Amino acid sequence: MAVISRKRLELAARKLRSRSSCRVPHGYVPMYVGEEHKLYEVPVECLSSVMLQALLIQFEEEIPANGPIALSCSLQMFEWVMGVAMAEKTGHELLRILVNIADLGLR
Repeated sequence: MAVISRKRLELAARKLRSRSSCRVPHGYVPMYVGEEHKLYEVPVECLSSVMLQALLIQFEEEIPANGPIALSCSLQMFEWVMGVAMAEKTGHELLRILVNIADLGLR
């Protein structure tokens, strides 16, 4: 089962690499999310988010070493995580406290 999933992801990654129209602005990282491989331009500052790191760790075995980051989570899950990451980035204090509490549960 995992082999089929990995092959499907590798095929999707090859298709994504072949898209020459993927131009991401400086300071952003392209991430393809969900079965539909929707492109998100993630600000580099958000990569330090505890929640985004947890999501990337969850899918790290599926991410090819030399290709685009493709996450097989739902769009809703990714958008929620990005909302948390953006709030962390802007320094929303209450959210920072909640994320620190969540971080304790991840360890």
